[in-house]
Amino acid sequence: MAAKPNSNEIEVGTPKVVAVSTISPHSKALYEAGKSLLIDSVTTAREFCKTMIGISTGGIPLYLGILSYLLPKDMCWAGRWGYNRSASGPDS
Repeated sequence: MAAKPNSNEIEVGTPKVVAVSTISPHSKALYEAGKSLLIDSVTTAREFCKTMIGISTGGIPLYLGILSYLLPKDMCWAGRWGYNRSASGPDS
């Protein structure tokens, strides 16, 4: 690889093949194991997403139900702060 004078380009030669051999049974087993791990990983991620979408979607009404049960009935959400109408709040 010699650089051309007054240029930032480098000449690249063609690669030379030194030796070619067949895939050994051990290498083939490793390739197959890696392929199955990749496929299982994608399947696991897909199932996790399906489960978490259902759980999080179901959790929102549950959270709001718990809030409505625990908070006082006369809670008013005005502006940024929720306050009790009967008590003196920041907006009264």
